[in-house]
This record gives sequence, C-alpha cells and structure tokens, in this order.
Amino acid sequence: RFRDINQLSGGERTVAALAFLFALWKVQPAPLFVMDEIDAALDNVNVTRVAEFIRAQAQHVQFITISLKDTFYDKSDGLVGVYRNVEANSSGTVTFDLREY
Repeated sequence: RFRDINQLSGGERTVAALAFLFALWKVQPAPLFVMDEIDAALDNVNVTRVAEFIRAQAQHVQFITISLKDTFYDKSDGLVGVYRNVEANSSGTVTFDLREY
C-alpha cells in the first residue's frame, strides 16, 4: 500500500530507506557500506531482521556499522570499541573477534 512518507513512523522510514539503499546496491554494487546507527528507530524485531539481512549479504560486501543495540551487534563477526583516554588526551580502541562464538 502507498503512504506519504510523512505518515510513516521513524522505524517505517528507516526500513523504507534501507530497502531503497539495498535495491540501489543490487543495481550498482559497492564493496563497502558504512552505516551509523541505522537501527536507532527500529524495534527489536526489525533490528533482528536488518541484522540478519546484513549478515546474509556479508558474503558479497563488507559492512561497518555503528550500533548501540546488542540485538544488532551480537550478529557481527567482530566488535571495535572506541573509548576516551583522558590521561593521553586521545581515543583508544578495543577489538573483539567474535567469529568463533
């Protein structure tokens, strides 16, 4: 069914935007996606759907996603945490390889 974009919820807008983005990707493939908190407006059911879709597509393309929801990042191959190092006045990183879990 057709609805004006202004009548959609934030989660519905996100799903529509992702569907459009991935449709464009099918036509014009890219080797890498960088996505920042695409799951912010989604409920847990749709976060899981998006994460599973991305996981399935990871055979063909590399994804770097930023997320604060464990429902999303528990499906990843690895995690990179960024933290503030006050003593060094800089940022630091911690990396976890999750492929064996």
